[in-house]
Amino acid sequence: MSGKRRRWGRVRRLPSGMYQGRYPDPRFPGTDRTLTLDSTYGRKSDCERALDEMEVRLRSGEWIDPRLSATNFEDYALRWLEDHPRLRPNTRRTYASEIRHLINAFGPMRLGDITPIQVRAWHSHHLRNSGLSAATVAKHYKRLRQVMQTAFEDELISRNPVKIRGAANEPISELRPPTPSEWRRLRQQFRHV
Repeated sequence: MSGKRRRWGRVRRLPSGMYQGRYPDPRFPGTDRTLTLDSTYGRKSDCERALDEMEVRLRSGEWIDPRLSATNFEDYALRWLEDHPRLRPNTRRTYASEIRHLINAFGPMRLGDITPIQVRAWHSHHLRNSGLSAATVAKHYKRLRQVMQTAFEDELISRNPVKIRGAANEPISELRPPTPSEWRRLRQQFRHV
């Protein structure tokens, strides 16, 4: 595309030698307002490719205002909890505890920067190194999925990055029948009741 004028978006070379892409602000169609891509690029072709990808996202309806997805996880998760006023007190305490664990992992991150790869790494690390049971990790995962799904529904992110198959399933411990000696002991205990 070098030497040709782009039909959509603009590329400019910065004094640093890096390339910056700008594109029409979709919130104000028909105006000269523009938004800047989140990154700068060392090569013009990389910047043009990023603009092409942005155009595809805009036309397909997947575009999310970068200023909205810049909300950090901690602020959003705490607001998510506040937005559920009908929770019973014990449920609220449980959710708050789970969200505290999630804030330790994702707190300062922007919602739009949380990726499926990071979620898988967190989940794997949490299972191996947190000292928590698999059932507790599954509950934390469920809460993360709920918070991020609400962010998706609020149009703060283009898709929910929390999608590990089976991660929300709490393991069920197998029940074994009592041995004959355990049955005798139980019968003796309850014979006197």
